[in-house]
Amino acid sequence: MQKITQPQALPLEGGGLDKAMLYPLEPDILQFKYMEKGYLGFWDQSRTLGLMDAKGKVIIPAGWESIHIQTDPGVIWCTKQGRTVLFDLQGTPLLGQSPEALMAMGRGTAVKGSGDTVIVLEELGAFFEGLARGRQGSTTYHVNAAGRAVLRFQKHGVGDFHCGRALFQPKTGLFQKKLVGYVDRQ
Repeated sequence: MQKITQPQALPLEGGGLDKAMLYPLEPDILQFKYMEKGYLGFWDQSRTLGLMDAKGKVIIPAGWESIHIQTDPGVIWCTKQGRTVLFDLQGTPLLGQSPEALMAMGRGTAVKGSGDTVIVLEELGAFFEGLARGRQGSTTYHVNAAGRAVLRFQKHGVGDFHCGRALFQPKTGLFQKKLVGYVDRQ
């Protein structure tokens, strides 16, 4: 049997498909787990996840409990032990620091605040219209694809952006009428 050292096209017959791709398994890769948005997730010998691009290059080394990809806006979320590190689609951490340094900041997801500050969000959702909504205590942040918190709302409920607007509900006193509005990105 021929040893495969580079991804190779394998001709197929029938079924409307003309070829499949074969990828070499490196010694530390146990098996491929899934294919998502053109990327191959794999397990290593210790059953942790890594990510490989469509050309067979490992862009996120194994060691993660979960990996999620959002090609629009181009962010990879890697999580282990309650900590999430954001990477670009080439596998570079968005904050420019090593994954180990970001993991040491505590549980949650580290993002850029104003200036050089780093905020660790307790929650961070999916991206909608280029922004992901996150929370730290009673403050809501919207984070862009570069990992920077670009909007901040203290003690107010703010939703995800859809069609350029996000639902906004100011926190009011117990006996005041509830107010609802929206935040316009313009």
